[in-house]
Amino acid sequence: RPDFVTEDALRILRGKVANKVLIIGAQSGSEKVLKLIRRGHDTNCVLRAVKLCRKYGFIPHVDFIFGLPGEDREDLMDSLRLAKRLIEMGARIHAHTFMPLPGTPLENAPPGKIPEWLKKELSRMTGRGKLYGNWVKQEKIAWMIHNYIKRGIILGKKGWKLLRNA
Repeated sequence: RPDFVTEDALRILRGKVANKVLIIGAQSGSEKVLKLIRRGHDTNCVLRAVKLCRKYGFIPHVDFIFGLPGEDREDLMDSLRLAKRLIEMGARIHAHTFMPLPGTPLENAPPGKIPEWLKKELSRMTGRGKLYGNWVKQEKIAWMIHNYIKRGIILGKKGWKLLRNA
C-alpha cells in the first residue's frame, strides 16, 4: 500500500534486504475510482511512495487494475497518465485486468474489459520494457469466473451463506 511507504520503513529495509524491488498497489490513477473502490489513498500518496522508494535505492513496481467497476474513458486516461509519470520517475508498471473474485465486495461487479485503444498503449509500454503483467489472460479469466458464478459452478458470498444455512 502506498500509504505505508515511509522514510523510516525504507531506511530499515535498505540495509536488511537483498531484493531491491518493492510492489506498490496504486490500482488506479483516477481519484474518483480510488474513492469508489475505497482504497484509502490518493494519487499523491502513490507519487510520494515512488519518490521515496527511488530515494532509498528501491525499484518500485506499481500495480494498476484496468476495467474496474465505475471506470470510464477519462478514468482510464488518468491511470495511463499516472503510469507514464511513474515510469519517468523510475518505476515499472504491473498491469492487471479487474476480476470479480468470489468472496470479495466486488464479486457481483461485471468483469473488467480493456478497450482496444488502451490495449494498444499497454502493449507498446510492454514492448519498451516499462510494463508487464497478465492483463490479457486476466480479461479472459474474469469472464470465465463471471460465467461460472452465473451458472452456479462457483459460489459467491450469497451462495456460501445459503449452503451453510441449508
